[in-house]
Amino acid sequence: MKIGLGIDTGGTCTDGVLYDLDTKEILASAKTPTTREDLSLGIDNVLALLPARLLAQAETVGLSTTLATNACVEGKGGRSKLIFIGMDKETVERTGKNYGLPMDDTLLYIPCKKTLRGEILEAPDWQQVEAQLAETLQDCQAVGIVELYAKGNGAALEKEVRKITEKLGIPTVCGYEISQEGNVIGRGASALLNARLISVIAEFLQAVKTSMTKRGITAPVRIVRSDGSLMNEEMARIRPIETILSGPAASVIGAAELHQVTDGIMIDMGGTTTDISLIRDSLPVRSEKGISVGGWKIFVNGLYVDTFGLGGDSEVLFASERDITLGSCRVMPLCMAASYYPGILDILRDDLAAKVKRNSWRKNIYVGLKDISNNTSYSDFERQLAGIFYQNPLSLAGLEEKHDISLMPGSLSRLISEGVLIRCGVTPTDAMHVKGDYKGYITEASEAGLAVMAEILGITTEEMAEKIYEKVRRKLYCNVARVMLSHKYPTLKQEEMQAGMLCMIEGLYEQAVCRQTNGAEDFLSLPLTSEVPLLGVGGPTGVFLEEVAALLGTKALLGPHSQVANALGAVVGNVEVCVTMEILPDDDDIHFLINGGGESLSAESLDDAVDLAAQTAERLAIAEALRRGAVKEKLVLRREEHLQEAMSSYGTSIFVAKKVSVFVSNK
Repeated sequence: MKIGLGIDTGGTCTDGVLYDLDTKEILASAKTPTTREDLSLGIDNVLALLPARLLAQAETVGLSTTLATNACVEGKGGRSKLIFIGMDKETVERTGKNYGLPMDDTLLYIPCKKTLRGEILEAPDWQQVEAQLAETLQDCQAVGIVELYAKGNGAALEKEVRKITEKLGIPTVCGYEISQEGNVIGRGASALLNARLISVIAEFLQAVKTSMTKRGITAPVRIVRSDGSLMNEEMARIRPIETILSGPAASVIGAAELHQVTDGIMIDMGGTTTDISLIRDSLPVRSEKGISVGGWKIFVNGLYVDTFGLGGDSEVLFASERDITLGSCRVMPLCMAASYYPGILDILRDDLAAKVKRNSWRKNIYVGLKDISNNTSYSDFERQLAGIFYQNPLSLAGLEEKHDISLMPGSLSRLISEGVLIRCGVTPTDAMHVKGDYKGYITEASEAGLAVMAEILGITTEEMAEKIYEKVRRKLYCNVARVMLSHKYPTLKQEEMQAGMLCMIEGLYEQAVCRQTNGAEDFLSLPLTSEVPLLGVGGPTGVFLEEVAALLGTKALLGPHSQVANALGAVVGNVEVCVTMEILPDDDDIHFLINGGGESLSAESLDDAVDLAAQTAERLAIAEALRRGAVKEKLVLRREEHLQEAMSSYGTSIFVAKKVSVFVSNK
């Protein structure tokens, strides 16, 4: 019996699974709350619920996490910089926002002149560059570097600048290491996001190691990448962006393993986000053009995963004095907050007794998760605020009353974005406590919070809970429908088509609800149905998915282990690497250029170019697989070639390009 331990740390819950890799049987599973103030506590708690005898026999440990995904959605991450080489600032400012780049001093520019083929016409002044970086990177935790036309010269300048940043002791990743795309803005966004996530994943990996060491677990650790394959912890620390969809990828791998379906739509609702993925012909559908998440558009190989802000911990906000909406930010559910900080009940009881008729941001409650009293990277005022809120829930009105400090909510944005503070508020998890579908925390706090909002809307607490449920069902239906329509009709993905499609989907939802309740139809009815099942993953999903599936004319598959599918997916994956080299004709049509993988080569004939490309791709792919933790003796190689030709006016074929790909995996 070969046992694998799978651990998934999400924004709300941490899951654990012990899996027999020989018989493909789940031996034990557990779920506990994620402890964001110290991730190792939640991980240790879930390990404590697994049989110690089996835990000691674990031969491999697989990890998955939505921490990187959540950080993108919530705008969190470490303080980082992005260095552009050879790019003009005006171009970046014109298009950078489309990829999530901030238009501030996060971006640094190194002047350089190059040809379209990557030849350097005017090199940077390296002495000046070194002085500039030594000054501007003093408060920087990590850095990304991208070079214009890097593919043509093997990213030579990216490598040169990295020598300087590494001499300064700053963790650095170059754009060519993440993506071979020619779009320098997209590669820049990828490199910057990678830098921001280094501290997020480092904290997670350290928490896992702390818990493993405590329990004497010495098995090798691997983490799920965005494409569903695995890499070791050393690689994850360097390239955390490759875990950007680790949790969603693990979910779809785990769901496919659990339900053994040929085709399906996987829906994983966690605490912060919901992920939708597709399974076609028993295989997860892969993304063809990078990943979009939380406003970032990045070039990372991954499974097709559509991630949007909806979870058990989504904030419930007033859309107006007569309606509510669900925000994309995570807040701490009131029921959970009351479990950790009983004093919050007094605040809620006072608000309930006051019978407030109007919404006020001054009633927002915050609590501190981290002690930053000795962290000099924060201002004195920030440290003072964090000290007041640390382990002490307080509303902004209470802050002014007790400490004579008056604040607008935006004043806390940095402390919230860096995980020092979190807002406590009404969430779908609170609604589930009121309706009795989930009872994990203090129900009185949920009832009080919903009652305060219900008073403002002029409805009962029970009606308020149902109103929140309806918003969750609506958002789930509309996003599943959006993904289905966009997959079936790719033109609907175009920006100019989005608004019309979303408006139509809202109408389809209303029609579907009407058909279920009274059978009434409008002048024009367009029932949107699917023959493939919805595979439910994650804790809150089971509460809502069956009704959403019924509206779509299909069924929901929810097994006993669906809530821990992420952890299962973390332990059944494999190391897989693909390196592609592109062969292009030189200007004189005699020589051939070979680019890819941070290499720039040439050959005198096409046959020689193909051989050299294959040898280079194989060498790079094997090296990358070993870096990710593959076992050398178990490597399996596969090669593919794709020829691109054009037709001349004389009817003859003209060579345009050829791609040689080498795939390496452990079987």
